Amino acid sequence: MEASVQQVKWSRGIRNDTLPYFLKRCPISLEMEGGPWLAGGSILRWWNEEPEADYDIFFYDGAQLNKAQEDLFNSNYYQVSASDYADTWENDEGNIIQVCYERWYDTPQEVIDSFDFVLCMWLCGSNRILTSSETIHDSKLKFINIENIRYPGRILERLFKYSQRGYKFHNAEFYRIARKIRDNPDMKF
Repeated sequence: MEASVQQVKWSRGIRNDTLPYFLKRCPISLEMEGGPWLAGGSILRWWNEEPEADYDIFFYDGAQLNKAQEDLFNSNYYQVSASDYADTWENDEGNIIQVCYERWYDTPQEVIDSFDFVLCMWLCGSNRILTSSETIHDSKLKFINIENIRYPGRILERLFKYSQRGYKFHNAEFYRIARKIRDNPDMKF
């Protein structure tokens, strides 16, 4: 399923303004056309008025990534961890930014379509938010529908993490992951 992306209203008339506040002080310039983009769970948390955690930034290419890392360093962020798919940066105020480089993206739609959980299919750039009606629906219900199973181990970790925050999912989704693992023994976790 390719999410039918739509722009959602920026100001929801709620007291939780952590996302707009973060965007004003983010050292990385986020652009809707051409990236970099803020996407995923941080926007979900803002939408559902939950406490903020980290902010995931996605890129068009390596040059954008290098510029973002330079901007973070010059803004008193320091790298706290690195993996095969992202670096995590933090500043003294406790703001955490993950720069995600598992792959590059040509469009905002590609970023959104790469997410595993439908309720995480949110993207922000140029002070606009893109998502789908399905994402808004699942977000309101705090219900997990799995769209992509590329890394089953990560999805199992995320299912546990989200269930700890009160999100629900059908047992069928868990069995879908188990079948994917069984049928693809060489799949990366």
